[in-house]
Amino acid sequence: MIDTVAGARFNTIIYRIVKTVIADNLKPYDYFEHMVTEIAKHLDDTTRNFLDGLLLDY
Repeated sequence: MIDTVAGARFNTIIYRIVKTVIADNLKPYDYFEHMVTEIAKHLDDTTRNFLDGLLLDY
């Protein structure tokens, strides 16, 4: 996954998210589980407006 530029970028993004979650005293697994569950509820949305509320939700 890290042997390409895209893979390295993706890895960096995930690492930053995990470090931010930990800094906010949250559990990374629980955070990602919540995000994936909530995003799945919006698969038919034509905009990404729900993401703003998602950040305030958790």
